[in-house]
Amino acid sequence: RRLNRNRDRVVADGGGDDGARGRGGLRTHRGRHDKRARDGQGEGEGEPQGIRPDDGIVVHERKSAARLTGRNHEMRAGRRFYQRLKYRKQKKKCHCVIITSDKCYKNFEKIKGYKEDDILGGIDPYSASKAATEIAFKSYFDCFLKDTKHRLVTARAGNVIGGGDWSQNRIIPDCVRAKSKNKKVKIRNPKASRPWQHVIEIINGYLKLAKKLNSNIKINGQSFNFGPKNSEIVAVNNILKNISINWPGFKWVKIGNIIKNETDLLVLNTNKVNKILNWKTRLKVDFAVKLTIEWYREFYENKKKNLTFITNLTKNQILDYHKKFKI
Repeated sequence: RRLNRNRDRVVADGGGDDGARGRGGLRTHRGRHDKRARDGQGEGEGEPQGIRPDDGIVVHERKSAARLTGRNHEMRAGRRFYQRLKYRKQKKKCHCVIITSDKCYKNFEKIKGYKEDDILGGIDPYSASKAATEIAFKSYFDCFLKDTKHRLVTARAGNVIGGGDWSQNRIIPDCVRAKSKNKKVKIRNPKASRPWQHVIEIINGYLKLAKKLNSNIKINGQSFNFGPKNSEIVAVNNILKNISINWPGFKWVKIGNIIKNETDLLVLNTNKVNKILNWKTRLKVDFAVKLTIEWYREFYENKKKNLTFITNLTKNQILDYHKKFKI
């Protein structure tokens, strides 16, 4: 895996020389706002760049939404991808994992967790946009793609944490930005519980799903939940406490929640990926936060801002994970 800064995308090649785009290659496309580790700047507009169905396997990640204003280019980005599939008429079949969010479910704040066939919906604009994406995918798949050579699935993940995320209005990026400036971060809802998981684990899940999609046509058109064990679903308070432990001097203050209808509990049922993909999270949430803060702390405290140094740290975290769990 390598970071291609010129194209703002994460590239995971399926073999051969570094950078090869042969069959079996996998590309994770994100919005232009992500992974700008050199200057720490995270905002950017525009659609996902360079979606190429003929690369073999495409992992299309949703764009981050500006939750406070309700801006969301979800449908536009999705429509662009579908048009590529429809009009390019490429000879090679395309296997695609479309990543949405756990926020796509109509949330009744139940403890058991939502299954993939539970009702979709959202009483806030952010959640509604995720449900709309899933509905659009399903309708387009059933109408135009179901009987073609292409295979597509959607992945619904909980809160993903890890180094290199510079998005606005996300708990850990906001916290580390505030800490780096010796300011207090403003927290809307410290009692809200979420399914936290480290980016290394969720990428491992997406890769497993892409591989299974290639070998098992029965899952074509289906959706999959990715989340931690219920014991690892903790409140924002717990995350803030762990940030303080791993980066002394971090401070926060509670403010009024300006987002109406924001839920306090969101749990996913992951029995399907456990059974079909043999996937589960292995990192405890406390350790996942430790890895995340280690990355940001090294980034901010490394005076030279050496890109090679932070890249090596990222690689070492990935290799240590694989070595520890023999993946």
